Amino acid sequence: MKTLIFEGAGWVDADTSKATDVTNCRIRTRLRNNSGRVIYLEMGCCHFENPKYTPAYAKNLNYATHIDHLFYCDSNWDNNRNYSRDLQPLANTYFEYNKENILKFVNEKLNCSFDDMIVYNNNEVRVHDTIDPLCSCAEGEYKNYKHQDIEFNISELDGVDPLYSKEGFAVYKISHNSLMQLPYMKRHFEYIKRQNIECKEQDNKVHFRWNKNGIITDLYISTTGASIWVSAEDIQTIIDLIKVDNV
Repeated sequence: MKTLIFEGAGWVDADTSKATDVTNCRIRTRLRNNSGRVIYLEMGCCHFENPKYTPAYAKNLNYATHIDHLFYCDSNWDNNRNYSRDLQPLANTYFEYNKENILKFVNEKLNCSFDDMIVYNNNEVRVHDTIDPLCSCAEGEYKNYKHQDIEFNISELDGVDPLYSKEGFAVYKISHNSLMQLPYMKRHFEYIKRQNIECKEQDNKVHFRWNKNGIITDLYISTTGASIWVSAEDIQTIIDLIKVDNV
């Protein structure tokens, strides 16, 4: 029997906590999935009494689930953000807040095989007191995530003048043609085009943050209609594109 374990992170006496079999209006966990990846998941629920103020995602749901954090903990890069890039679309998944649906979501969307779930509400379990998973459904041997120590130094952009910079932060220009070489940016621009929104070259920027040793810790692309967080595997590609655009 593999049990999905959550910490109850909300007010246990709230009406929304008492209203479902989850027993808490906000829950969080750190789990290891079937392939050995470690994932942090935090979610809660909302109840809207007045249909006039009910958002579209909560229509036809009594207690609507919202997913607030979903990222890979075993990647130093992803561990700095609310959502891993390939998990971020799941943040737009909404369902009735109950144990059955939460278990189904975790198993089907996060590559897990848990049999049941439990929520601890009295500090028996505290996610942030440990870096270890609270629960695991991995069986047999598995390999730790191979990119967890991927590192790039901001010094790779020495000689390229940023549009703006301060200690530990800088913004660089990047061309539309360069961004089109990134599949997810190409999809974004195709979507923008279908919406008849004009793409402006001057909107295309890359934002870097780095630590005291110059190691890049954060990178996102801002463009017409979006700010898009970048995975660590794409850092070198984007650095190379910036260099080409700024010759």
